[in-house]
Amino acid sequence: MTVIYGGNGSGKSGYARVMKRACRARDQSEPIHPNAKDPAASRMVPTAKFEVKVAGASEEIEWSLGTISPERLSTISVFDSKCARSYITSEQDVAYLPYGLDIVENLANLVLPKLSETLDAEINGIDVDKLSIEHLIGETEVGKVIETLSVKTNSEQISSLGTLSKDEIKRITDLEAALNEVDPLAKARDLRLSAIRLKTYSVKLAKPLKWVCAEAVVKLQGLAEIKKVAEIAETMAADSLRAGEELLPGTGDQAWKRLFEAARSFSTEVAYPGEEFPPSTESKVCSLCQNALGESGAQRLNRFDEYIKNDVARAADVARNDVETAKSMIEVADLDIIADAALCDELRALDKSLLQTITEFQDSIETRRSAMLRCIVSSKWTEIPRIIESPRPRVRQLAASQFRGFRTLVRAADEEMRKKLGEELSELLARQSLAKSLKAVLELLERMKKKAALEKCRSSLKTRHISDQSKAFASVAVTDELKKSLDLEFKALGIGDIKTKLKARNSRGKMYHQLLLEAPRCGEWVTV
Repeated sequence: MTVIYGGNGSGKSGYARVMKRACRARDQSEPIHPNAKDPAASRMVPTAKFEVKVAGASEEIEWSLGTISPERLSTISVFDSKCARSYITSEQDVAYLPYGLDIVENLANLVLPKLSETLDAEINGIDVDKLSIEHLIGETEVGKVIETLSVKTNSEQISSLGTLSKDEIKRITDLEAALNEVDPLAKARDLRLSAIRLKTYSVKLAKPLKWVCAEAVVKLQGLAEIKKVAEIAETMAADSLRAGEELLPGTGDQAWKRLFEAARSFSTEVAYPGEEFPPSTESKVCSLCQNALGESGAQRLNRFDEYIKNDVARAADVARNDVETAKSMIEVADLDIIADAALCDELRALDKSLLQTITEFQDSIETRRSAMLRCIVSSKWTEIPRIIESPRPRVRQLAASQFRGFRTLVRAADEEMRKKLGEELSELLARQSLAKSLKAVLELLERMKKKAALEKCRSSLKTRHISDQSKAFASVAVTDELKKSLDLEFKALGIGDIKTKLKARNSRGKMYHQLLLEAPRCGEWVTV
């Protein structure tokens, strides 16, 4: 134990204060006072020179206030009454922590503050000012949505409001025209007549498809296939007719059949009226060669007659007639769809490209008709060209648009309805204005949501959870062990009846504790 003594003002406390600052001491609350007898000393930085012996060799160490103490001095621990009171009555941080526990403290004191600083910088750097879109605020639906724009706003709703269809864009033009029209009813009559003309013309555009549509092709192909099969069957029957004897070439064919039908008619109507054909052989002659029939001639005519009356032949005739009928109808069908000059001018004014489409459609159906007729002979049905898209839907849309314009103008002539049309126009114009700024609005909304999400992260950067975990670690590794050691020391000093109690607290990951003593009094343990 080192004892320093001397008179009042001789510097005992001053030396102790320097030692406590230069070396290690629990209490460093007392300031180092300057030389009271030297006025200039108050402006000087306190310094000191220490002479120490290391392994018997003297060594001088210089120290000044505010600097890191030299390593030699930091190994010296100074203890006085104030340090004792600090140990016993004051809350102090734990000077020593087991290896690894400092990671928790650094997480709370270094990492989280840095993260908080970075987070604050990023949050403050996000611009969520509505100034650039304030022109959208108003009494419309768009204006109300923009005015209350927040992280809860649905971006899909914004996109929907800011996206206008072609019909909605045209509606703006129609409404503006209707509301600015001097005589809405007169204009309405013109639009109604235009709509009727267009609707009538759309009906005309549909008529040619009856003859060249896919169903018509399938039907014609079916008739041609039936004719082909029937004629094959007819040929086979004719071959059977000619089998067994030498007949003239072509017997059984169409020309021969027409000749035989004529001979039968001549026989039953002129030569042998009232008798069946062929007539009996007695005294009868052939209506073709007018020679005596004879037995073999009569049999041959009977065979020929059965062949003519056979269903196969009749079926072939029916099939040929069906094909010829369909062919004739397709050939003479009116496929003309070109509008008259006046209607062409009207169509050109409403849709510049429509007339070209109509012309191409006309060429398409004519080409398809020609191909269908060729296929009756060639049977190359897969080579029939397709029909281009019909202009009829576009004409019908124009007619519907003219009707809508008609109704709008009629409503514009009524004062109450005119007010509603104005409100509708305001809503559409607001949406049109939003469409121009849609990207900016959606980007602002995303920034709002990002800023809100980042601000939610603030609570995750609080040190409470880290402090609780640090306290749990320290209680096991430090507090409990220190309490055991102190109890053993008290017992060794003969005051084992006084128990130690360490009140631990953790702040921002740093461990603090206060020493409390518990002594028995009246059968109870009280803190002293």
